Amino acid sequence: MTVVETPDLSVLVEQYAGDLYKRAFYKVSDSEMAKDLVQDTFMAAAEKISTFKGESTPKTWLFSILNNKIIDYYRAKVVRPYHYNTQS
Repeated sequence: MTVVETPDLSVLVEQYAGDLYKRAFYKVSDSEMAKDLVQDTFMAAAEKISTFKGESTPKTWLFSILNNKIIDYYRAKVVRPYHYNTQS
């Protein structure tokens, strides 16, 4: 069994914050929202860092978290039509 070293979050922030921000800004075209998404990504990573299994690189793992945060952002932004039941 191979032992997977848990990445140091501060090192990950230093290495990947810029790339994550560029990706987030490209997807949402809003600087403040991109910063928030990157911060949310690192917060989620901090909560789940002990579950990192090393099946991908830390960069791939962080980008997958970011992509999920972007999807959540757009889901929350969509106004869903509500159909009233006019028959009682």
